[in-house]
Amino acid sequence: MARPGEVKSKGLEIMLEAFRILIITGAILLTVGVGALLNVPPPIIGLIAGIFGFFLLVQGSVFEVTNLRCPACGNENRVVRHIGTYQCPQCETLLHVKDKEAQAKNPTFSPGT
Repeated sequence: MARPGEVKSKGLEIMLEAFRILIITGAILLTVGVGALLNVPPPIIGLIAGIFGFFLLVQGSVFEVTNLRCPACGNENRVVRHIGTYQCPQCETLLHVKDKEAQAKNPTFSPGT
């Protein structure tokens, strides 16, 4: 069973990419609509919307999928980047996902230490 933030199928990954495109397109159309309501000339609206869309594309962490390796057991999974917390399915370690790395929130207890 997939855990929250885990991407198990290629279909889910494609859907997340489609959501990214829809969010960027929606933001550009919203910028154009607000500019049209404020009677801003179309070339200026296009310039502002283009710059806004460019920065959304460059930022690129909206629904981005990345490979994540658990620092405790070495298990590798595909997860949504910047998901927050994620529990490794193999060793049950709770991880804090940042960019492309994970830090253990509760390190696994090893007996005899």
